[in-house]
Amino acid sequence: MDKDDWFVYDQAIVDGLEKSLIEMIRGMVVELKKEYKEVFLIRNEETINKLKLYDFDNDGSSYIAHYEGFMPDFLLYLDNGAVTYQLFIEPKGEQLLERDSWKEKLLKKINPENIELIGENADVRLYGVKFFRYGNGREIETEITKLLK
Repeated sequence: MDKDDWFVYDQAIVDGLEKSLIEMIRGMVVELKKEYKEVFLIRNEETINKLKLYDFDNDGSSYIAHYEGFMPDFLLYLDNGAVTYQLFIEPKGEQLLERDSWKEKLLKKINPENIELIGENADVRLYGVKFFRYGNGREIETEITKLLK
């Protein structure tokens, strides 16, 4: 990965599913770089980053639906000079789909219509992408492409 200027770290410890996700993004980078000045895939490593997502109740109260924070494994950061996109992406093995279904529901809720950015400007777009699993790479690639339009 040390030759990939779009991957934030020179190397990372990843499993096979995470590597598949990285390879999918690698296949998209040339096209992404045509539109975005900055293209970065960030591994949200628990020992380095403290980025966690929490599922707050829909009524805007401070009620937290899940007290455990969720650290999506990857963040795709794109900036074209006018708008910055941050897409949260989580590879998930089949054996964890049911147990972690609340995480995918949270990812699906993350879109500009559902988020009020405090202290930021309107030029930032946050999106969650449904779980990346073996066999759904094309589907995820299509979802990412649609979100960026």
